[in-house]
Amino acid sequence: MTLEEKAAQMVCVWNLKAEQLVDGAGRFDPAKARAAFGHGHGLGQVGRPSDAAGGLNARDTAQLTNAIQKFFLEESRLGIPVIFHEECLHGHAARDATSFPQPIGLASTFNPGLVESLYQMTALEARSRGAHQALTPVVDVARDPRWGRVEETFGEDPYLAGRMGVAAVRGFQGDASFRDRKRLIATLKHMTGHGQPEGGMNCGPADVSERVLRDVFSRRSRPPSGRRARSA
Repeated sequence: MTLEEKAAQMVCVWNLKAEQLVDGAGRFDPAKARAAFGHGHGLGQVGRPSDAAGGLNARDTAQLTNAIQKFFLEESRLGIPVIFHEECLHGHAARDATSFPQPIGLASTFNPGLVESLYQMTALEARSRGAHQALTPVVDVARDPRWGRVEETFGEDPYLAGRMGVAAVRGFQGDASFRDRKRLIATLKHMTGHGQPEGGMNCGPADVSERVLRDVFSRRSRPPSGRRARSA
């Protein structure tokens, strides 16, 4: 791979889809694609194809992703497939897709099996439209009720958040072979300490002690002297 081809695999087109990939109706526009990507280096990802032109239904999204994929397979030197990602926090966030309760509500069921089956259904819906990756699950531990993303988490208990997070990943990925083309790559979010920002401001600095960092956010305890730490 050339340096340019490696760099291209790190690029994601999301908010510029209308300028670089689609027309006003959300259909693939080869002229725009050639103007933006005619260099033949390829492209790494397309973000949320379902939100093109204000929102596409399942059929139109599938047609769009197929057309984009065909273009980059045929008109880049290496023919590396594009990865399409979607938001799937409580179901696929797209037109006519199924919306389930927010994760904070799912956590209140204390039922990992239910959560796994829910995200398996979400994976099937999103994959049928061409998606490969879900920007989910959120495994932040909620530590400040002022934080505006508490509903995205599985709550304040590290063990419960961990078990529900595992269930969500299993629902999305299955055995992680992806051979049946009904599953998605899961994306664990966000950063360590993200659920305790100062003043409850999203993406604010987090003043976290080492004990809280280990016992809550990393689900890890300080080991006795001379012993290695183990993940909980």
